[in-house]
Amino acid sequence: DWGFVAQDYPVFATEFGIDARRGEKLPTKDPEFYGNQILSYCESQDIGWCIWGFDPEWGGGKIKSWNYEPTESLNFFSAGMKGQLDWQKK
Repeated sequence: DWGFVAQDYPVFATEFGIDARRGEKLPTKDPEFYGNQILSYCESQDIGWCIWGFDPEWGGGKIKSWNYEPTESLNFFSAGMKGQLDWQKK
């Protein structure tokens, strides 16, 4: 319901709510996975996006520890920023 705004104004998305619980895997290869759906939608509407949360002690953090080991969701978004997700390669 909010994508129409991008037709007239700059829109930049930063909050997605995509995180795996400890020990769970994200279904990143599944086209129905919310991460693929929201990034595809943003890109189709020319909506800019980024992720953040580089604090392992904060819920939703993209690193596992202060050694900067990436979480599965950081790996997913990093691939998206590089255009390396399966749907981006088509």
